[in-house]
Amino acid sequence: MTEQPDLTIVELHRVDGPMVIEGIDGEVWHFPDGKPGPISVRVGSAVQIRDTLALAPRARVRLGSLDLSGGRRGRAHALVPVDAFKTPPRRADVPKLLEQLADIEAEAVKLGEDPLAMQRGPETPHEIAKSTEFARLNLTLSVARELSEADARANRAVALFVSDDTAFVAVSALDVSKLRRLMTALRRPVNPHMVQDDVVDSLLDQVYVTKPN
Repeated sequence: MTEQPDLTIVELHRVDGPMVIEGIDGEVWHFPDGKPGPISVRVGSAVQIRDTLALAPRARVRLGSLDLSGGRRGRAHALVPVDAFKTPPRRADVPKLLEQLADIEAEAVKLGEDPLAMQRGPETPHEIAKSTEFARLNLTLSVARELSEADARANRAVALFVSDDTAFVAVSALDVSKLRRLMTALRRPVNPHMVQDDVVDSLLDQVYVTKPN
């Protein structure tokens, strides 16, 4: 058998789901993610996201829309999720994000089902303790006050901190309309952090009852 190619350099391919091998020319090794490998591979074999295919020199594999090559020295190819390594949204992306949320909200009204409303908050004592601690430890008053008291209380939301232009916001309930309103008010991408309702009350009092000097 041909010596296996070097796996220290891997070519990445973004895909949206498992793929099926449609053609093989040459020697190929399949390394499933998190499992001992390699395993045998043939036409019809399924390759999952995060799996790696190692191709011998000059070998080729046809995998859906992908045509993988071993090149002159052999090469490894890994399938990764479509959102892998993408940069986080920036403030400049907010208008486009708001358009997308408006479209989702309109569709949710038609269907009578809001996809974000199904997002569950903390339930077990451990989950509640962790979410509460995260919110309280990360609360930054200067960031929280980027959201006006009127908007914060109307939406029952407290901005905790900012990372890479994204505001992390504590809420006890979520829907598409609320996310759109918060993003509009903050003029930032918003990442919701689910907490219990009494934690929102406590944070609101901490931010808006204690006035800045």
